[in-house]
Amino acid sequence: MKKLIFGFIAIFLLAGFQEASAQEWKDLYKEGRKSFTRYSASTDDAEKKEYLVSALRDLDKALEMDMPDEEKSDIYLVRADVYASIAKEINTAKTLQVATAAYIPEDITYPSVRGMMDYAEALKYADKGRHERAATAGLREMQNYMSFRGIEYFQAGDFGGAMAAFEGMLDAHKLLNEAGEESALAAEGDVNNHKYLAALATFN
Repeated sequence: MKKLIFGFIAIFLLAGFQEASAQEWKDLYKEGRKSFTRYSASTDDAEKKEYLVSALRDLDKALEMDMPDEEKSDIYLVRADVYASIAKEINTAKTLQVATAAYIPEDITYPSVRGMMDYAEALKYADKGRHERAATAGLREMQNYMSFRGIEYFQAGDFGGAMAAFEGMLDAHKLLNEAGEESALAAEGDVNNHKYLAALATFN
C-alpha cells in the first residue's frame, strides 16, 4: 500500500514538474519575443541594446529546455529574426559606408550565419505552411548577407568567418532546393564558385 501511495505521489510530482517546465519555456519565449518587438520599435541606442541582449538571452534559455518539437519552430524563427535584423543593420551600414549602430553587442559575431542556422532549424521542426514560408524567406535573405560578408571576411583575413559564410550559402541553397524554393545560387556556376571559395577559405 505504501509503495502504491509513493508511486502516485511520484507521478503527481513529475506531472507538476513537467507543467512547470513547459510554463517556463513558454514564458521565456514570450518575454524574448516581447523584447525583440520593443527593440524594433525603440529609437534609443541604449534601450535597443538592452532589449536586444534580453531577447537573445531569453530565447537561448528557452531553446535549452525540453519542449515538443512542433513548438521549437516558433522560437527558432524569432531568434533567427533577431539575428537577421542585426545582419540587415550591418549590411546597410556597409552599403552606406557609415558606422554600424552602437546598439549591436560586440560579442555577436557572424549574425547572418547564425540567422541562417536558426532558419534551418525552424524549417526542420516546421509543421505548418506559415513556418515553412517564413523559414525559407529567411534563408534567402541570409544568403544575400552571407555572400557579401564572406568576401569581406576573406579580404580581412578572417578565414574562419569566410568559410562559415560560404558554407552557409551552400547549406541554405540545398535547403531551399529541397523545399522547392528559389536560391540566390540559381545561376550556372554559382554553386561551384562558392564551393571553391569555401575550400579556399578552409585551406587558408
